[in-house]
This record gives sequence, C-alpha cells and structure tokens, in this order.
Amino acid sequence: MSHITYLAINILSILFPFAYSFTAHSGFSKKFGRVWGAILLVALPMLAWDVWFTARGVWGFNPDYYLGFTISGLPLEEIMFFFCIPFACLFIYDTVSKFPRLALPERPVRVVAGVLAGALIVLAFLNTERAYTFWCFLVAAPFALALAAGHVRHRAGHIGTAYVFHLIPFLIVNGILTSLPVVQYNDAENLGIRIGTIPVEDSMYSLILLLGAIFIMERRAEKAGG
Repeated sequence: MSHITYLAINILSILFPFAYSFTAHSGFSKKFGRVWGAILLVALPMLAWDVWFTARGVWGFNPDYYLGFTISGLPLEEIMFFFCIPFACLFIYDTVSKFPRLALPERPVRVVAGVLAGALIVLAFLNTERAYTFWCFLVAAPFALALAAGHVRHRAGHIGTAYVFHLIPFLIVNGILTSLPVVQYNDAENLGIRIGTIPVEDSMYSLILLLGAIFIMERRAEKAGG
C-alpha cells in the first residue's frame, strides 16, 4: 500500500478543490481555460528544473512511496504534483478573492514583498555553492519583486492572503512528503534549516508556483476583459 502514498497525496490535494469548483457558490470551473493554461506554463519550466536537480542529486524520490513509473527520472506522481498543487493554490486564491475583507493591506504586502526580494538575492549570492538555495532564492526574487511593483494591479492584498492561507496545506502536504520521506533532500545543497521536516527553501519554491500561476492567470483575465 505504501507505493500509492505519493499518488494518494496528489489526489487528496486536488479532490475537494476540483469538485467544489463546479458548484454555483464557487464557479471556479468557468475559469478552467485560464487556470489550466497558467498551470501548464508554470509546470513546464519547473519540471525541467526538477529533472535537472534530480539528475545532479539535489533531491531524489523514495521508491517505497511511488508506483515505479518514471519519465526523465521523475516519478509520474512528481509530474502530477506540478498540476495538482498549483490547482489547489489557485483555488485558494480565487476563493479569497471573492471576499474583499480577507485582503491584507495592499501597501504593507508590497513593502514586505520588496524586502523579501532583496533578502532573497543577498542570500542566493551568499550561498552559490548550495544549488537549491541559490537557484530557488534567485528565481523567487523576481516574483516577489513583481508583486512589490504591482505587477497585478490591486491584487497584492489578496495574493498575500492566499499565500498565508496556502501555508496550511503546504505544511501538511510537504510535511508528509519530507517526513516519511517521499522526497529526499541532499542537505549539502540547501541551508539545512527546516520548518519541522521541510527545507526552508520549499516555502520559496511554493511562492514561485503560486505567484507564477496567479500572474499568468490574471494577465490572461485582463486581456480577456475580466
């Protein structure tokens, strides 16, 4: 039964958001064209990154917890991860966006994002010998900077709220993946700082997935006129 662990995590992560998307209260399914398009555009480069890091031993996957089918060194379940998890994150963002009172104050969110971008760049170049730390922080910095600069107008507050809310499933899902572990990290390639069993870099990796998909989805919505 352990071989279905990673598959089960993916399915359980997307099951409720996907089913609820078709309800009149949510209506998220009406945006599926933009949603899945954004997810795909983010998933492709992230999968290439994943293949590269897996090949060079930055991280790997415990064969006890996946079915055994691999593509370019990645378990099929790992590929599913880049579609299931961003979908759940965009569902959270779309849901909180319906409630203006849930939005964090716009200006503080943008200030924090700007400070974060600067800190990530500094930390990246202080850790050039740690591949995960360097590349994760270096790639995350422009996304934080884009949020600070108002890349998606009048949305920073809801994006900030969505990021905070997404930390709950993030801690649960990543906690399971790293505690069993399903995903095995080479600590020589990261800071060695953990949130429980989760490398701190994962919080910025998740930021890339979330902001990348939101930016693309919102840009496509603007072009479509809503």
